[in-house]
Amino acid sequence: MDNRERAIDCKVVHESLAAYLDDKMTPDEREAIETHLSACRQCSEDLDAAAGIHDRIIKASDSLSNS
Repeated sequence: MDNRERAIDCKVVHESLAAYLDDKMTPDEREAIETHLSACRQCSEDLDAAAGIHDRIIKASDSLSNS
């Protein structure tokens, strides 16, 4: 499969951000997302924002479970 066959669009990236951040993707899916992110500034910025929220949720969850 060449890069054109694996090309994905912004909608797919946005729908996949949670799985990407939770590391719940196949290596091929992850590679396709990363290829798109390297070429799309908007999706890369959206990932950064989602990662910040994701990290805060993880920290809050850890804090609650350690209480």
